[in-house]
Amino acid sequence: MNTTEDLKEVLKKNVIDVKDISKVKEYIEASKKYESLIASGLTTKRGNNLLSRDKVNISQVRFNVL
Repeated sequence: MNTTEDLKEVLKKNVIDVKDISKVKEYIEASKKYESLIASGLTTKRGNNLLSRDKVNISQVRFNVL
């Protein structure tokens, strides 16, 4: 069997429930809200927000001269 036939067989055996569809719709709505928050600048995408190694160890000398 090839992958296409396997996929068709799995889809025939599995039945999608109405509850599952409503959960998917909830996830899609939450994703849209999250994207709108990112677009408005209220939040940032998750992930590695740490400084890179070359930017962490920058030594800057500043003198407080009046």
